[in-house]
Amino acid sequence: MGNFRLGLLKATVGVFLFFFIIPNVAYSRATCESLFLKSEIQSSKLSNGLKLRAKNRLKIANWNILDFKINIDLAEKGDLPYSQNDLHPNEKIGSKTFEQLLQYQRIMRKLDADIYVLPESIGRSIKYFSKHFLENQYQVILDPTKADTEMQIAFLIRKNLDVDIAVRTYSHLTWENKLVSPPKIMRIFHKDMPAIYIREKGASKTDLVMNPDLIILGTHLKSMRNSENDYKSKHQRNVQVQATTKIIDDIEQRVDAPLLLAGDFNIDMSTGVEAAPLKIILKDSIELMDSKFTASQRNTVEYKAWKGLMLRRRLDAQMLNERLAQKLVESSVFYPEEEGFVNPSDHRPVIAVYDMTR
Repeated sequence: MGNFRLGLLKATVGVFLFFFIIPNVAYSRATCESLFLKSEIQSSKLSNGLKLRAKNRLKIANWNILDFKINIDLAEKGDLPYSQNDLHPNEKIGSKTFEQLLQYQRIMRKLDADIYVLPESIGRSIKYFSKHFLENQYQVILDPTKADTEMQIAFLIRKNLDVDIAVRTYSHLTWENKLVSPPKIMRIFHKDMPAIYIREKGASKTDLVMNPDLIILGTHLKSMRNSENDYKSKHQRNVQVQATTKIIDDIEQRVDAPLLLAGDFNIDMSTGVEAAPLKIILKDSIELMDSKFTASQRNTVEYKAWKGLMLRRRLDAQMLNERLAQKLVESSVFYPEEEGFVNPSDHRPVIAVYDMTR
């Protein structure tokens, strides 16, 4: 399985612990240690909850948006950004055509989520898209340790939620890959696994990270299915899953809050053995709705695997701790094609609604 270098996951705070309060203000190691020490003697008083839509509902969607890169210089070539008069529908603007960008816009307007978790986002591209295609209604949260030209997991949070946000990153964690010769030290989360801590605006920085209303971890595990047994990528995914379970355990040892792990797992979340460690500690939002869907209504992706075999799998999911599972109202896979859209991604969104009433 490889040797983990997970100093972060010890009972005491390790040297690799980073929190970023938005805007990007980093806590030093000493400050983080001080926060955790203070938290141990503070009361567990809860806030009054997030400012939400009717009935305290919070809608969260995760969607792998497939190599989302916009050539902003090209998009800005007219008098107005993304002007249809200046851009032909099939003209490439980075990795997407203008028509594909419109499909993302229409689908996300239809989903109308309060929070999006979006793997495969180029930072500056998703910022541009949010501003010009989603009417600047969302705050875009990125990994502060990455350049905004890098591929990463982006969070979009509706601005009228009126919340404070802290970001924690795990991009520094490494493992020793003994499947290569000589053995090589590699990052565990090659596409990172950022975490955001959310609390109603006005809380202290200590309460934000130690007593949040919600914690969301974004995930995008290793893919690569170009061999029959896929042993190399399976091995790395197993390392990633083991590290993820340890991270969640570490968080829950310190913080009693609703927690969500959402994104592209590159594991069949319905039947995959690789998902078993996660399912021991978390509940699957779709499986909690089990009686409502057939197997075909749960698939989030169709893809060609080894020797061109076409597979239909549920690789995307929202995994909930017990605190959040108790708040789940409904969850489903959104099929754009059934709603008259042309899906610009090879994945379908997973959506869930939570009742955040205290």
